Parts: sequence; structure tokens; C-alpha cells
Amino acid sequence: MAGTCRTAGYGRLEDFIQRAQKGRKKLSLEISLRKETVKRLKLPKGKKGTHELETYLLIADYTFTIGKRKHTVSKVYMFAAEEESEALANENRTIANARLRMDYDRLKAANIPFEEKFF
Repeated sequence: MAGTCRTAGYGRLEDFIQRAQKGRKKLSLEISLRKETVKRLKLPKGKKGTHELETYLLIADYTFTIGKRKHTVSKVYMFAAEEESEALANENRTIANARLRMDYDRLKAANIPFEEKFF
């Protein structure tokens, strides 16, 4: 069974795009999206105490298969507060999806097959 490597010479999305453009070995790609809650931020609130704010990340995990080896690259597309309004959450998701589309265009230009997914 093939293992998954986190780096092994490929630490960025760009590394796989460049490899695909050189055309040495065929790459396949699976994309999974996730929302990860991160540690609360403590913000000053007036003169008394602090206000805790829960935050989250919108992350894409790109798992490339080259031969029998799998390599995973994770990329953060948005950092935001859990307490934001629904309108702001939708706007942040739209921005994250626009950033995803830019990377999808680069992957398509390198002839890397994948299924598009959005937040």
C-alpha cells in the first residue's frame, strides 16, 4: 500500500505544477476541502479584560499521486472569525473560492486531471 509523504521534495503546489509541465511522470490529484477551528484569539475589550474570538481556516488538501507514491500539500485559502455575520461568512467563502479557481486554472494549464470542489 502506498504511503503519503508530506514533503519529500514537494512542499508547494507550484512544485507539482512544474513537475507536470516537464512531463516526466503522469500525476493524478485528489482535492479535499476542510474548515478547521483554531485557537481562540484574545482581543482587548475596553479597559476591562479581554474578549475571546474563535477563528477558523478554510483549507484545501491536495493529494498528488506519482507512480505509487502519494504527496499531500495543504494550502490555507481563508482565515476568519467564527462570530462573523452570515453575509461576511458568504463573502469570505466567495473570496476563498476565487482563490481556489486561480489555482485550479494553473493545475488545468499543467494538464493535471482533478475534480473541482468549492467551499
